[in-house]
Amino acid sequence: MDLKIKAEIEEFLKKGRVIRYKKGQILVRPEDDLGKIVLEKEGYARVYKMTDDGKEISWPSLRPMWVYSISSALLERENEYYAEAVTDLEAYVVPVKDFMDFLKEKLTIHPEIYKEVIKELILLLEQVEKLIFAEAYAKVAIMIQEFARRFGKKENNKMEMDFNIPHRVMASVSGLTRETVTLQILKMQKDGIIKAKSRNIVINDWEKLKEIGQI
Repeated sequence: MDLKIKAEIEEFLKKGRVIRYKKGQILVRPEDDLGKIVLEKEGYARVYKMTDDGKEISWPSLRPMWVYSISSALLERENEYYAEAVTDLEAYVVPVKDFMDFLKEKLTIHPEIYKEVIKELILLLEQVEKLIFAEAYAKVAIMIQEFARRFGKKENNKMEMDFNIPHRVMASVSGLTRETVTLQILKMQKDGIIKAKSRNIVINDWEKLKEIGQI
């Protein structure tokens, strides 16, 4: 999203409430009417749905509440999803009506603002495409890479993530089994691309990880 427009949207959201959620807390259930725009401030939540056979499928996005709440507001569809705080989470929250009024007001100044919001949704679709067509090793590389961009601290060609990625979350987002995710991570450790540090991940070779994730 254009940085100036993104900054204006975030400034508007800061005028609303800041809600804090505990790790593991369910924010939204299918029977709930979301009715609000949510932008993650700190931490990570996932948006997922349950299939008929009881499998969880998560949205492949680092700010799923932001994308999900905008798409819900624009499409006005009945909610089918759960949202769960994977870590302790802080989020800006404003009513949908207030946000839509804000967009209408900004259209006179920034006619391209809807285009920028739609671009965010297109980026989500591109993430979905990558995770559909990639092999298991590449899928896990893509997920680690995307989480590192959000939570990592880069130094030269290395990066350390101050965030423990639950394997069950990576499995749900990537469409793999938890066991397969674990095997791919162990393989990356053996290849020297990443290493475990306490409960976090250190990326030893950022360029190699990016190369694996290119499909």
